[in-house]
Amino acid sequence: MRKPIYLLYLVMVLAGAVALAGCQPSYSAANRAVEQAAATYLAGDNEEAVRLYTDFLGSNPGSALSAEGFLGRGNAYYKLGKYTLAESDFRSCAGMARDRSVKAQATLGLGHAVFAQQRYSAAEKIYLKVLRSYRGLVAQDEVSYRLGVALARQAKWDDARIYLNDVVSRWPSGEFARRAKAKLACVTGRYFTVQVGAFTSKKLADAKAAEIDAKGFEGRVQPIDIDGVPGYAVRSGSFAVWQGACAAATKLQNAGFSTYTLP
Repeated sequence: MRKPIYLLYLVMVLAGAVALAGCQPSYSAANRAVEQAAATYLAGDNEEAVRLYTDFLGSNPGSALSAEGFLGRGNAYYKLGKYTLAESDFRSCAGMARDRSVKAQATLGLGHAVFAQQRYSAAEKIYLKVLRSYRGLVAQDEVSYRLGVALARQAKWDDARIYLNDVVSRWPSGEFARRAKAKLACVTGRYFTVQVGAFTSKKLADAKAAEIDAKGFEGRVQPIDIDGVPGYAVRSGSFAVWQGACAAATKLQNAGFSTYTLP
């Protein structure tokens, strides 16, 4: 997940709070606490960021910055892979935030947390809400991409293709366009599969496919584009449902292979 846009908003909030510090010392203390927690999150220390945000929320109930506190802690929980806790904090923030920018970031974070729990139908609804309600306040390419993948995971192939193609056509040089391109072949073909490797050498790809076959799995080599360079993906299986591909990926992992499930 991208560094949250809310932090830019938070800087403006904190700057305004400084002007009030003389007459509202407790608000200034809350200001410094959230600023420290946000800086800790940006530095990559997510465990400490959670601790700091938790201390702030516990010590400042009803603070004007409570929404930012829940949003920041939700982002830190998300980075730690604690998606249920992240979901709870994003919901709290979205419910109390008055600023549309903060509410937009909380709703987007909620979509990511739900998506990470593989609740794709719920994620679909949240991402649609973000696109319809918060245009201009979030990265549209990221939301459209995530929505496309959520639809694909439910085998809603036609809708998924529309959103992924939209990302490629509207933001062709972006990171999410690159990701969308990598998924479109499966979406267009209406199947799930497990990728075990990607190579620029056909010889290496064939060797990996043979290794998969030797362990009792079906391996195949498919031509792909690797950041503009012709390449070869080694994949196994073709499945009608996402759960089937995930089960196959687990078996391949248990056999010693690294896997990436598509789309």
